[in-house]
Parts: sequence; structure tokens; C-alpha cells
Amino acid sequence: MKKAFAPFFAPRGGVLSQRPADVRNYSRDEDESLYPSPAGTPLTAGEAALVKSIFGDAIKTEDVRKHFSAREKPGSAAGYVIPAQTFGTDCIKFYGPRYACDDYSRTDDIFNYGTFIHEMTHIWQNRQNYLSQPPHNTPENGNNTYEYALTPQTRFKKLGEEQQAKIIEDYARQFLFLKRLPAGETDKYLPSHAKAGDHADLYDLRLLQKTVEDAFPQARKTRMALEAQLEQKPPQSPKPGF
Repeated sequence: MKKAFAPFFAPRGGVLSQRPADVRNYSRDEDESLYPSPAGTPLTAGEAALVKSIFGDAIKTEDVRKHFSAREKPGSAAGYVIPAQTFGTDCIKFYGPRYACDDYSRTDDIFNYGTFIHEMTHIWQNRQNYLSQPPHNTPENGNNTYEYALTPQTRFKKLGEEQQAKIIEDYARQFLFLKRLPAGETDKYLPSHAKAGDHADLYDLRLLQKTVEDAFPQARKTRMALEAQLEQKPPQSPKPGF
């Protein structure tokens, strides 16, 4: 049985036939014809708003396209699958029905919600030309490219590319996903150095918050607006998504 949680590996080379010739680093799959649209699917209004709620105007959301493969994509580690990959500055490809979603901003599946944010962080990196800069290709902490340990001195722009994407993913799941999870629920939803079953230290959550919001002031505005909105409303079952 394949595990639902998987690392996000770098894409393999190749070019999709339906994309312009100047677009690089697409992986060619046997099921290209099964895409809902040969040109890809634009972001929904909710997805675009979610992206802007973190990255501001740094991403041209109208240019981003989603592609959906009917096939799962196995990872390099046994038992893992790859949920999605980012290609260039405007395309995300999701693999298999488990990770397909009409609107990732409104899903009640926190894994798919986080996957979308993770891949949009790679879109942001590509637009900032981050991945061509050597310091961002090497993690600051350890050999696992996704793990991170935050300190008051941590600076987002000094972290590796997958650390950055994982941090934004964790931040969005913890602070922006309206179907909130209890603090310390599992290590899938909180900083990756918090082990499953442990209760997240509020100090770690504050560091997560600080690291992201120092780099992305719009994320701070969004979080504060959501918190104010939730405080004004009587307790109820929140709608899923952003």
C-alpha cells in the first residue's frame, strides 16, 4: 500500500507537445491525451486569491496552469508516490486521482491544500530565479532537503528550495487553512522537525510564523485578517479551504 505523504522530487526533462517550444523541463507521460484541457486549466478565483494572500503580486496567477495526469507517479523511495511537480514559471502537474481537485483553495483535504501551496512556492522561486542560485539548492540543516529547524536567526531566503516550499506549506496549513487542526496533531501539518505524536511547542509555531511573515508581509496581513474574522463569528463548523 502506498503512503499518502511523499517528498516532492525535481522533475525530469522533456517537453510536452502541447506547450510552446520555449517551455522547458516538462516530463512526457503516456497519458497526455487524458488532460482535461491540452493547454492546461487556469487557477480558480479562489486559488488565485489564496496565492496572492501569501505572495502578493509576485506571481502572475493568470498565467499559471494546472495539468492533471490520470496516472500515479512513483517516487524514488519504495512505497512513495509523487503528488505533483512544478515546471518552469507557470505550470503544475498533479499525478493520479488522489491529488486531483477542482479548487485547491476550497478543498477539505489538508494534504492537497498543502501540496498546491508547496508547488506554488516553486512557481514563485522560478519567477524569482531562485533555483539558479547555488545557495538555494543546498539545505541549511542536514541532508534531507525538506527538513528544517528554525531559530530566531533563520532567514527564509537563506534556506534550500524544498525547505522554503515545505515551510510555506506548513505555514498555510497551520495559519490559513480554515478547517483548523489542533496544534501538534502530526508532523505532516506542523514544522517537519516536530515528530508525529508530539505536541508542537508554541515557540516553534511562533518561529514558523515569524520566518514566513518576515519574508512575505502579505501573509501576515492575511493571517491577522482571518484571525479577526474568526474572533468576530460565533463558534461553528468552518467551511473548508481558504
